[in-house]
Amino acid sequence: MEVQEAILIQVIQEKRGGSNAGSNTGSNTGGNTGSGTQTGTGGSSQNKPSSGGNNAGENTTSTNANLKELHLDVEGLTPAFNKNITNYNLVVSDNVNSIQINAIAQDSKAKVSVSGNTNLQTGLNKITIKVIAADNKTTKTYTINATKTDNPNLANANLENLAIENVMLNPEFNENIYEYTAEVGSNIETLNILAVPKIEGATVNIQGQDNINFGENIITISVIAKDGITTNNYQIRLYKKTVEEEQEEIAQINSEQEVVQNDEEMPKKINIGNIVFAIIVVVCIGALIFMLIRKYKNEKV
Repeated sequence: MEVQEAILIQVIQEKRGGSNAGSNTGSNTGGNTGSGTQTGTGGSSQNKPSSGGNNAGENTTSTNANLKELHLDVEGLTPAFNKNITNYNLVVSDNVNSIQINAIAQDSKAKVSVSGNTNLQTGLNKITIKVIAADNKTTKTYTINATKTDNPNLANANLENLAIENVMLNPEFNENIYEYTAEVGSNIETLNILAVPKIEGATVNIQGQDNINFGENIITISVIAKDGITTNNYQIRLYKKTVEEEQEEIAQINSEQEVVQNDEEMPKKINIGNIVFAIIVVVCIGALIFMLIRKYKNEKV
């Protein structure tokens, strides 16, 4: 009897020990998993969802190497700043030795460096603004071609007029806009381009106006100022349509015209229908009146 009680006590202790071991194991495992915050009391633990996923998103390095703003302490930068335009021109007087440049990146974690804006020499000076994205790999370089001269007219490399025969430029020509688009039909092989410099004596060179291919063509109009140093490049992205594209356009135009024509004719048809209906009503009323009058006369007789 004493032996049986001893065995029973031992079994109960073993069960209690196993339960405690399981509880401790679960508690320790829960407390050491992930980087969440522990809450609760005693041996139990509760892990809040870890913010590791969000941190991973925040730590993803940006490839944005664009500038947000570009400011100079002198006027005359052309064209007006645009994050997608990387080449600019500037003419400064002969007494300007340095240009203060404030370049602000779109991404606050990107690095911006400026070079070539001090100790300006007479003639052409290249100023570069280099943006290194947060990933330390992606870069973008903005260039300012600054001409230092005592005669600004000699450094004027703008066009006074730019036009293509029977072709519309988009946007409309402006001497400070350097990029344009245009479209031509499938039968166009060569363009007749008129490019007049702002200052007489400047040299104009045109490339890409001959042997126009289907699809996109790049036409470049280079203007070399009278000083022989300052250069501006105007660019036209010309799209030449295929015969199939023209046929599709014609079919679409015809379809739109038919819709418009039907819309215009519909009120006319409705009006004619109303007129016919009114005539029928009038005739019927007239016939009814005639019959009533005739009946009245017969009854009177």
